[in-house]
Amino acid sequence: MMTRINICLLLSFLSLAFSLNAQQAQGLDPVPTALNQSMPQANPKGIILEKDAAPGDGLKLEGLPFRVDLRQFLPPVKSQGPIGSCSAWSTVYYAKTIQENQERQWGAETEDHQYSPLFTYNQITGGVNRGTSIVDHMILIEKQGVPTLSVFPHTENIKILPDKNVLSEAEKYRSVSHRNLDQYNSKTQTWSVDLQTVKTALAEGLPVVGGFQVYKNFYDYKGGIYNRVEGSASGGHAMCIVGYDDRKGALLIVNSWGTWWGEDGFMWMDYDLFEPLCTYNCALMYDSIDSVPELISAPLDLSGTKGVYKDRIDLSWSAVEDADAYIIYKVNNKEGVLKEVAKTEEPVYLDEELPPGVSYVYAVKSVNRKKTGSLESDFSEIVEGWTAEVKMPPGIPANLDFAFYRKNPVLVWEPVEEAEGYNVYRWSAEKESFLQIGSSADSAYMDVSFSDIPDAGIIYYIVQAYNGYGEGYATDNLAILKELETVEEAVVIGVKETRDDVALAASEQEPFDGEYHRTDYFDYEYTMAQFKEFYKKEMEAFRDFQKEEKDDLEAWKKANDWRGN
Repeated sequence: MMTRINICLLLSFLSLAFSLNAQQAQGLDPVPTALNQSMPQANPKGIILEKDAAPGDGLKLEGLPFRVDLRQFLPPVKSQGPIGSCSAWSTVYYAKTIQENQERQWGAETEDHQYSPLFTYNQITGGVNRGTSIVDHMILIEKQGVPTLSVFPHTENIKILPDKNVLSEAEKYRSVSHRNLDQYNSKTQTWSVDLQTVKTALAEGLPVVGGFQVYKNFYDYKGGIYNRVEGSASGGHAMCIVGYDDRKGALLIVNSWGTWWGEDGFMWMDYDLFEPLCTYNCALMYDSIDSVPELISAPLDLSGTKGVYKDRIDLSWSAVEDADAYIIYKVNNKEGVLKEVAKTEEPVYLDEELPPGVSYVYAVKSVNRKKTGSLESDFSEIVEGWTAEVKMPPGIPANLDFAFYRKNPVLVWEPVEEAEGYNVYRWSAEKESFLQIGSSADSAYMDVSFSDIPDAGIIYYIVQAYNGYGEGYATDNLAILKELETVEEAVVIGVKETRDDVALAASEQEPFDGEYHRTDYFDYEYTMAQFKEFYKKEMEAFRDFQKEEKDDLEAWKKANDWRGN
């Protein structure tokens, strides 16, 4: 009796082992290179990836959601059993069911809303248990459509072919097209898949079917992030990619080996492992839409402040019905890349802590996480905003110099950009500070009170440029020696003095030192700008005199034991 029980247990164990091994059937054929190269390449819904952008392509989407999960549209996880039909299950049962559920919002809990993998598999294989390629099934769905499991049930009889009634029902659920996500490298003669391309498709709500090289430890996966391969390679296996999570750094993949495998039938595959393993084929379908759910609208009337604030740009837009959040995207004109920068529940956003004088372009998406049709709207129209320029006080006047005109010094300096005028200061020994003696709209100033200074000695001047935002830094001081014999007396006719300027109807300047003789009639009512031109013409002649004057100053300082205290 005991022997009989042991034999029964052994047979049960062997039966279970066979069953588990049968559940791990694969069944993926690679697509021949020439055929794969001839297939259309995917660029999901017109999104321009940064690496593929060309001049004139416009804004490029870089700010994808940090997490996408399409499991809410999935049918229950099931097993393909001992049939090598993984391509059919990942493409038809999972990807097609997801898309019809998204479009029709009818759920995927019953076989009335789940699609039959054997409908395509049996026709492609002709009733032979063998592997198939992913695109074989996508092409058949384009041409014939596919029925639900309630119309063409799943059995282990792979020789059954659809009749006219089944084919008629299948036509209701045809897809529009399919696209490859593979990129072929002609130098290495290998195919590769860009992770960002797959994530972009998922963010658009498109399930992706990938063909993976599997290794021994793949069969033993129980959960967590699958981040390394161990053991020998054992062929290709097709699975449906249904999400990703940047916090995990992994893609979410659903398998067709039942809920006993992995995390209830799912796997998290490390980003770094995806491209090396997904080498058999990677593709997606664009589905036909017979019954389209109401999609959430993109925001309207987006506006941004323009130069109102120096450190922020305020955005506002019209509230969207049914939107429970908004995603704000921004592109710097220098970078040219659209990036997600914030989420808000109100139709306003303050982009703060910005530098002055910068310009950005913005777009906004509406979000409704309660709907099952579309989580996000299209982009709004773009709008530009910018911060105000911060006006600073002007810089320091350069090359402060002087020359005597009559007995009064004329100070001159280089103009300062953005200066509205200049304040001139003279040192007061009594006050022990520089006191303002006048202002000038031009880069020259005559100190008409110079001769009124009672004491001889060194007179110091500084000049500061100013504008509506204040005074800039002052020049280094300019020292002028008073009471030196600089210019001989001249005949002056019609002198009119004010605090800041002198109007001379005419004057004749006598020659000095026998080196220079010039008779000029100069009208100061022509403005200081015209005086400056006059000054430039005379400057060369004054240079020699100025040198002598400075030499006299040094001699005077030595003679008077002057140390500048």
